[in-house]
Amino acid sequence: MINKETIDRICDMARLEISENDKDKFVGQMNDILGYVESVAKLDTSSVGDRESVFDEKNVIDEDEIATGLSASQLRKFTKNYLDGYYAVPKILNKG
Repeated sequence: MINKETIDRICDMARLEISENDKDKFVGQMNDILGYVESVAKLDTSSVGDRESVFDEKNVIDEDEIATGLSASQLRKFTKNYLDGYYAVPKILNKG
């Protein structure tokens, strides 16, 4: 059961400052949450099988396919800054 001292310790660990009125409210809310968790824990789940996922699909990733790309001469059409097999790009980093 949660009490004010527990709320004080939680607030201390989280470095929170809350009013006494809020502490009273949190005591009630935390006890409600714990009560709900206890009721869920009592549910009979013996008929439910273990699952890795809620989805039935397995490995829906497409296979990699090798395709031919553009040749160097075709790529040169897209830029004016082609020199010795490399593309010159604008400078984006400055010193300092």
